[in-house]
Amino acid sequence: MPQAANLIVAPVHFPTAGGRSAESSFIDISYDQGGRRCSEQLVIRRAFDDDIFLDADITLPYRMMVAIGERSNIPVPECIGLEMDRSVLTTPFLVMKRCAGRIAPQVPNYNLGGWIHALAPAERGKLWRNGIAAIAEVHRLPWSEGFEFLDDPARGETGLGQYLDWLERWYDWALAGRSLPLGNAALDYLKANRPQSPRIDVLWGDAAPHNLLFNDDLTVSALLDWETARLGPGEADLAWWLFFDELMSEAIEVDRLPGLPDRDETIAVYEAASGRKTVDMDYYSILSAFRMMVVSVRAGDRRAGGMGRTPSQQMTESPSARMLARQLGLPVAPKGEAYQAARAILGRAEG
Repeated sequence: MPQAANLIVAPVHFPTAGGRSAESSFIDISYDQGGRRCSEQLVIRRAFDDDIFLDADITLPYRMMVAIGERSNIPVPECIGLEMDRSVLTTPFLVMKRCAGRIAPQVPNYNLGGWIHALAPAERGKLWRNGIAAIAEVHRLPWSEGFEFLDDPARGETGLGQYLDWLERWYDWALAGRSLPLGNAALDYLKANRPQSPRIDVLWGDAAPHNLLFNDDLTVSALLDWETARLGPGEADLAWWLFFDELMSEAIEVDRLPGLPDRDETIAVYEAASGRKTVDMDYYSILSAFRMMVVSVRAGDRRAGGMGRTPSQQMTESPSARMLARQLGLPVAPKGEAYQAARAILGRAEG
């Protein structure tokens, strides 16, 4: 909006749904341009200084959305600008246009309440399949044609090698000197059982129902939250979606909604949309559970007020850690304080 004049910014609105890897706020603006009064609905997304993710950088989602918008028809928010000067809003931030559509929130749990719960079973299935098809479209992007910035040869082999390096460094950073035998066992497994000759796809990084916006006809209106975009096998994104499906249901003792495709059906939908067979899904399921355990450690520390505050026992009691232990064939921790706290949040039927 280089020629805009007489800019008016309405009060900021903070949404309650969506992820917390960064802070999003909504603003409405109006301005004069070309002899007429214009208005826009915008989103400001700020990075957290105590981010859950290692090496978090607000420029990554900005570059991803710009690159995708320029090279495909995949629906992503249109970016307006990126500001790295901390004197403006105390942290770097990006500005993008607000997309129409409804999100599949984690709170309330869509299996228990909210607009998806109110849909007919066939409509739920349509929404789910559209979401999976959108993931497959991301994986069709040629990574060497505009997404080379995701490649960091100093961190290992392009794709899964660099993904595992990032995950291990993130894990070590999140532990902050604590001992977590379950996490160590998972990391050892992932290294020892690494698939041979894995694909190199552009990964969304946070492929989950709560990061999609849907139109009234249940088509996808936008893919959100690109803070953890990476290169790697598409199975990593698919397994992340399946992980969240289990996290929002079986892992917290909640029944799945009728009409939602189960794990095997979801994989089949992805294979049809991507035009290829998936491989090593058990491996990528363990990868996803391990990654979410790291997220849970960092989230717990943030709630406790600083790095290294969450006791080791609680780190093994989270739903993701219990899922990980079961997948590895290791003893599963009791449903202790961390489990009950997560279940109280993720098991809500109302927002």
